[in-house]
Amino acid sequence: MDSQDNDNLKSNVMERNLNQMIGILHLRLNALADAAQTRIKFCEEDLNPNSIKMSKQCPKIADDYEDVNPKTSFKNNKSSGNNKVIFIFISLIFNNK
Repeated sequence: MDSQDNDNLKSNVMERNLNQMIGILHLRLNALADAAQTRIKFCEEDLNPNSIKMSKQCPKIADDYEDVNPKTSFKNNKSSGNNKVIFIFISLIFNNK
């Protein structure tokens, strides 16, 4: 295998991994948009005097990828959500080669 073939292979792997990361970000953004719409509906219920729903009853935004790797538990991890997302991206890169 010559140098150009090796560079093409690396480029293809990097492109595939970046596309996977972009896909994950799109999924997360869609989940956040859905959560925002739900929050808006619950806030509208606050204005309705006959409603038994309140905005504080609205489901919290969960970390969708908290249990992606069953070998790692994030439940006791004090790191921020961004660190978890970075970990997921790194896991995807190395597990999908």
